[in-house]
Amino acid sequence: MYRTVEHQADIAVEIEATDRTGLFTSAMEALISMLTGEVGCLPCSDCSQVPISSSGFDDEERLVNILNELLFLCQVQGQFPVMVENVHFDDEQNVTTVVNVLEIGNNRTLKREIKAATYHNLKISKYPSWKTTVVFDV
Repeated sequence: MYRTVEHQADIAVEIEATDRTGLFTSAMEALISMLTGEVGCLPCSDCSQVPISSSGFDDEERLVNILNELLFLCQVQGQFPVMVENVHFDDEQNVTTVVNVLEIGNNRTLKREIKAATYHNLKISKYPSWKTTVVFDV
């Protein structure tokens, strides 16, 4: 679950989930929604699957890095994200996922430019549920 909140000249998203996988998935879904203007998953019959991964010393660093990898996929590689699947964490501080994408073009254009996910006041709390607020630089 996620919701956008007011923030000075940036966009902040509050995220809450029952576990780490859910938190990362919801954060990526929020970013996809902000980029594409679509709420929820789109039909994926013509999608390609692109794996993305990142690493970090803690969950905050891993979250910012995977969100920035998703931004790179969209804004540099020209992919229109539809949904994420199979978020996985390994023992070596890596997170991987598969992003279902379409080529940007025709009726598929990004609705908003987001420069980066930031570390601004980023803290993941884990109890009683996983919560954080991610600030995006626009």
